[in-house]
Amino acid sequence: MVKPREKAVTYCRTREPLPFYGEPLGIKGQKRVLCSPISCFIPPVDSQPSSVERPPHAARASRHASLTDNAIVVRPADARVYFLYPRNEPLAAAQFSRDIVVRLAKARPLSSASIVLPYSVQQLHWHELFYSFLEQRVYHFEALGAELVEGELEGGVEGIKLAFDASLGAQGWQLVSLTGEYQSDGSSCGVWLQAARDAWLLYVAGWEHGSKNFADFLHRFFDAAGVRCLEGLAGRELGAAQRGNVAYILGQRADMRGRLVHAALADKLSWGAASLAGFAPATAFDLDSFDELPNVDEDDAMV
Repeated sequence: MVKPREKAVTYCRTREPLPFYGEPLGIKGQKRVLCSPISCFIPPVDSQPSSVERPPHAARASRHASLTDNAIVVRPADARVYFLYPRNEPLAAAQFSRDIVVRLAKARPLSSASIVLPYSVQQLHWHELFYSFLEQRVYHFEALGAELVEGELEGGVEGIKLAFDASLGAQGWQLVSLTGEYQSDGSSCGVWLQAARDAWLLYVAGWEHGSKNFADFLHRFFDAAGVRCLEGLAGRELGAAQRGNVAYILGQRADMRGRLVHAALADKLSWGAASLAGFAPATAFDLDSFDELPNVDEDDAMV
């Protein structure tokens, strides 16, 4: 495996997929499962930090799969945030030209709504996109600090970049890669996405949303938590920063598990037998119905 610090295409180690919560689907042999990217990102309590962070390949999913994030986060009071179902990179790229995205992008005055979309590259490594309709920007995050550039990966980040350029980019939007390097292992990419999502929710809830300054906000968010960017560090300083970042991720894992437990006790989670859909040819179907999106009547109110 390529070492993360070499800035090449680096993937997380894989193992068996984890179950997740979902809506009962009438399938024999049902068991309790988890319904959001959370399941891929957080290994069981008794597992090691090297456990799976990989999108599962199974066939079925809850209609409310994208809504588990809502159960474990504090929603901004004055800005709507919509969580999209996790996709592979070609399906994530297709979202730039989706009708609802096009409508919100054309709304005037500019909408304060935003979209959070996690996606996997070759089912091995998690990335995340944050759409800001107020800033007319899409922010890209992945914890190894890779930048979305053409030619980096056929059908992957190149596909995201090309699709953006042909859609929102043609309307004057910017695609901004958040290039800070934080991850030093091959397994914690999904947990870093959860942390970045929490930072995004704070950003869009505050006065800085609209400043086009999420990169600096995220840096300050991590810095306040004792997290350091690894780029440019070496020797003992690098080792100390890596250990500090790993300690942060271990704390985030525990926190996310706790949130899921509290959400379950509050009856905010659905139950069923399923795994993330759309990551294998056998599960190729329309995932739009799994997304949390505004209806047509809400579009005009999102300012």
